Amino acid sequence: MRADEPADPSLEAIIAAFERHDVEYVVIGGAAARARGLLDPTEDVDLTPERSKENLSRLADALEELQAGFRVDPRRYPVGYRPPWARG
Repeated sequence: MRADEPADPSLEAIIAAFERHDVEYVVIGGAAARARGLLDPTEDVDLTPERSKENLSRLADALEELQAGFRVDPRRYPVGYRPPWARG
């Protein structure tokens, strides 16, 4: 995706970006349950990354490409959190 293109929030775009950046992840939650046969509908997908520093760096690159934002738990990060590309 070029910087001047609008973000594409679709599941396909997210997974494609993760694959381009070699992000290791697993699908969890309702989407995983549906993949195993649950019939209940879901309108989102929950993904969890492998937590090595290298993989989280690749994840940050993919999220930047997707123009994604961060939600931060203020109890865990009381002074905020800056993604790896914003540090310096």
